[in-house]
Amino acid sequence: MKSVKRIPVILAGILFSVSAATANFDLAVDLFEEGDWPACRRECLRVSVLDPDHAGVRLLSAASLVQQILEGKEVKDDRVSSADQELRDLAAGADDRDISAMASLELGRLSWFRGDIDGAFDELRRAFVTAPDHELFLRAGCSLDLLIRQNSALARSRDLTGLESQLNTCRPMWTGGLARSCVVDAHGKERATSRPGKWIVAFYRSQVRPAIGSRCSLEPSCSEYYKRASGKHGLLGVAMIGDRLVREPGVVSRAEHPVVAGGKIHYADPLDEHDWWMER
Repeated sequence: MKSVKRIPVILAGILFSVSAATANFDLAVDLFEEGDWPACRRECLRVSVLDPDHAGVRLLSAASLVQQILEGKEVKDDRVSSADQELRDLAAGADDRDISAMASLELGRLSWFRGDIDGAFDELRRAFVTAPDHELFLRAGCSLDLLIRQNSALARSRDLTGLESQLNTCRPMWTGGLARSCVVDAHGKERATSRPGKWIVAFYRSQVRPAIGSRCSLEPSCSEYYKRASGKHGLLGVAMIGDRLVREPGVVSRAEHPVVAGGKIHYADPLDEHDWWMER
């Protein structure tokens, strides 16, 4: 049996509380607790055939995939994008607050692993301030604290007033086991060629965007898209953001994949859909 130290074990309790579990769902939860992520996803698929809108099953399936990714397992880009979108939908639209907060937590951990520190901060903070469940609250707070400590730039770019005092208050309740389970190893070392992209995005966000406002109609935003592209592909990120800007009017006019971001309708255009051929 695999170690369960890194598994958010409270997920099982949350899921049991939101519906009457079927036999397959019982088995899916057991497999999740055992760390058998592929088998858990298979059982979730069986349940979703009968109940495709079951929020708990959707969360468990996406969380299982996140665990595979965090453990360094090879996962196809389309599945990563699917899990990312599923978690975003649940975080924004789930009626159950526990489901919503748990989706934000898993999305934050996934963003952290992929090097999207700003996105990880936003999601982990949302989970921390909205989680009704005490254990989920502690896990989100511990994850958020670790993220801030490992990324000193957050203290300069974000207003942490009040947040740090809240984290300090609950710090005595974080056990060693909880802290170890919240650690996320960011994927790979930073490319030297990705640093100019980070500097350009940081300058744009601090000096330009406040003056002109947010104008991008895509999700992620063009600045975030460029940050991810340069982080993953170095200087090729310049060509990729050029392609993104040319494509934007067409993507918006087709309006094929609407998502809600910042209270407005945007259209999904993830990096994974445009760089898959580079990794063959």
